[in-house]
Amino acid sequence: MLVLYLAVSFALPLPAFAACASSAGTPRDLGGLVCLFLDLALTALPIVAGLALLGFFWGIAKFIYSLQAGNEDGVEGGKELMKWGVISLFVLVS
Repeated sequence: MLVLYLAVSFALPLPAFAACASSAGTPRDLGGLVCLFLDLALTALPIVAGLALLGFFWGIAKFIYSLQAGNEDGVEGGKELMKWGVISLFVLVS
């Protein structure tokens, strides 16, 4: 009985997401607004992840360049960019 309950509880949200994928245009109710928000978020997610990855690599480049030039402020700035790039990628993936 427990297995049946778990199977049904995990399967119930699936029709709601399937209905959301077919909606298009202007939202007519709260469900349509949520679907529109989800569509926009899923579209923006790869773009934001790419920007976070670009920021991480920019931090690596700044760190290496500043390390070779002996610029301590640039080294710290590169470390900060790398730190925030890793944090943002972790948040996006999780």
